[in-house]
Amino acid sequence: MRFTAAAVQFEPRLGAKEQNLAELLRLTEEAARAGARLIVLPEMATTGYCFRNRAEVAPYAEPIPGGPTVERFAALAAKYQAYIVIGMAEVEPATGIFYNTAALVGPDGFVGKYRKLHSYVDETRWAKDGDLGMPVWETPLGRIAMQICMDADYVEPGRLAALAGADVIAFPTNWLGDQTVWRARAVENGYYWIAANRWGEERGSKFCGNSAIIDPQGGLLSLLSTGDGLCLAEVDTDRAREARAAALAPRLPDRYHDMLLHTHLWHQSEAFPAMPPGRKVVVATSPEVDPGLMADQARWADRQARDKGLDGLDLLLFPSLGDRGAEALPLMEGVARDLGCQIAWGGSDRTWLVGPEGLLADYRAVHTAGGGEPGEDFATVDLAWGRVGLAAGHDLRLPETARILSKRGADLIIAPWAEWREADPTLCNARWLENDTAVAVAARQGPGSIFGSRPRAQEGLNGLLIGVVDTGSERIRSKELLRKLQPYWYGPLVGPAR
Repeated sequence: MRFTAAAVQFEPRLGAKEQNLAELLRLTEEAARAGARLIVLPEMATTGYCFRNRAEVAPYAEPIPGGPTVERFAALAAKYQAYIVIGMAEVEPATGIFYNTAALVGPDGFVGKYRKLHSYVDETRWAKDGDLGMPVWETPLGRIAMQICMDADYVEPGRLAALAGADVIAFPTNWLGDQTVWRARAVENGYYWIAANRWGEERGSKFCGNSAIIDPQGGLLSLLSTGDGLCLAEVDTDRAREARAAALAPRLPDRYHDMLLHTHLWHQSEAFPAMPPGRKVVVATSPEVDPGLMADQARWADRQARDKGLDGLDLLLFPSLGDRGAEALPLMEGVARDLGCQIAWGGSDRTWLVGPEGLLADYRAVHTAGGGEPGEDFATVDLAWGRVGLAAGHDLRLPETARILSKRGADLIIAPWAEWREADPTLCNARWLENDTAVAVAARQGPGSIFGSRPRAQEGLNGLLIGVVDTGSERIRSKELLRKLQPYWYGPLVGPAR
């Protein structure tokens, strides 16, 4: 099925509901006349967003269905045989509870609603967290799911929607900054992402616009940087279903039971291993894959770090060496001892970590690249300067890997990579942003990446990249986003062994 989708970008005025509705109806009709069959409006588009308390939002909240706003957009949907997603404040008449909600209407009227699961700062003052889970609606256009704003900062809602068969995510939002996670959610789950954002400023919050339509490979099909207007692009649900099947095929649900736990809240308890002391750590990545040259590269990298005024290397990461990975073990053990640092590299679905005391870890990838036998479990290692999570490059294409390592307290995830795909840097950056866990990646082609380095990692000669990660920083140690998870809804993410 192919159809045109539209994301409406709009700057609402706080509390000016009728004025906002008039302009939203005009923009929606403009999109429908341009051929759009699915039209998505921003979060809280009818009223504005930055309410301070329940009393402020109360005059504007409506029942869904049954309220006048849903009825007005339903009439427009019937006129143009379209589906429309409206971001608005909902009141549940029986309880008086308020929700930040997205309503879906179609040619035959009200279809369904989604209540935001993961609240941001502002709506915590007046709205209850969503209690409808992650529904997916079967329509003539395909399977449509909805998420709202901060839901995208979490991997779980996107996975739930994909596992339920979503072809398209309608995404009303009031987004403030970087859109990396929008692309990551589309790529890792294989669906279209229709992001309708607001722009402008409200009570000191500056919204970034950049409404977008993103395809299942992370490609940007349409973008509107600022101002009121429309993004229009074609959606192909057959393409989404093929991409979704490929994205979900490597999953091993029996390994994901940590996704349902809250162990990250108790790092310092007797039930959770005490965290090593954190500090600023000098991390380098190199693209060298010849075991015979890695020793010289390691010594040169240490000198480069010292030339930059740093105290020498703490950790050096090489890419996957493929079938030659095991060759490097005795040599790298000696170099790590001489330099007093840790060195990691990969093999075929393997990651080795050595230090001055010898071999520290030999991780067999849980998610394999070549269809081999998967490893038993995800792995972390405690070093003198922090807790390190081990991955095997392609492991990070699945968001479950970094989430579980982070829940186990990882300060830094290291991933030797074989072959980069175009979207892989976006996915690795997202793993840092969504977990508050730094990520260092070494790839065969050119410099790697160190996400979470402050200041930004600097590239040197021969593709060497050097950065500093503070494993004791407030962000990395507190992992604030993980403290706002909603595991009650995440049951479908796990399962028995295949």
